[in-house]
Amino acid sequence: MSTLIKPTDFKLDASTVKHSTSLLFGTPVWISRLKASDATAINSNLENLINKEFSSDPKGIQSSNKQGTWHSRVTLHEDQAFIDAFLPLLKNVLVKTAFQTGIEKGWSIELEEMWAMINVAGSRTSQHIHSPSHISGSYYVKVPKNSGNLIIREPRTQVRMSPWPVEKNTEKIGQYLTRTTLNLEPEEGTFVMFPSWLEHEVSVNKVLEEDSKRMCLTFNASFVYTGATVLHAAPFNSYERSRLEY
Repeated sequence: MSTLIKPTDFKLDASTVKHSTSLLFGTPVWISRLKASDATAINSNLENLINKEFSSDPKGIQSSNKQGTWHSRVTLHEDQAFIDAFLPLLKNVLVKTAFQTGIEKGWSIELEEMWAMINVAGSRTSQHIHSPSHISGSYYVKVPKNSGNLIIREPRTQVRMSPWPVEKNTEKIGQYLTRTTLNLEPEEGTFVMFPSWLEHEVSVNKVLEEDSKRMCLTFNASFVYTGATVLHAAPFNSYERSRLEY
């Protein structure tokens, strides 16, 4: 038979019991935001490049999880126009993330794939992962209001078994015992990155206006051992420079 214990039944004597809490198995999500003044010019250029890419291949890559979403070829990191317009910025963000994460010296970041996505009204992207890469992410070029949120799922499926009755919007550690999804409303000029094994999806684009397009550049990268210890300062001018060393 179970025993009901009410919080009012006991008073914790700090001199008798020393209490501590450790947070284990954390999952990082990295967010980097450009200054609005910088993002405007960069995004205008990227929007034109993405529209040109769409015009050259309006069918794009087809897959079951992209419901009405246009997906470009995955080799945009080899395209000189995208190299000039975007890769130096992506390089900066990835290398800073590696430093903050504590990646060992001698390891480099290899940019494996990069593609553009266009979500129109009514489109969505269902739940998926980006195996077998290490880090994946998106840079948001154009984001009309209500054009679809990024939904990231709690990777520990057991948490969903019995969520705790934790206060809503609490900043206490209990939030990690009850949250099953992280719902992010993207912002233009923002990078969102996460481990590639983290399940995520994009909700339905609900924009009713004619110009409903939501645009982003998405990428996969992995860590490879090269023995390099110095960050290459030279700008990108070829696909070979897509290997980032720090």
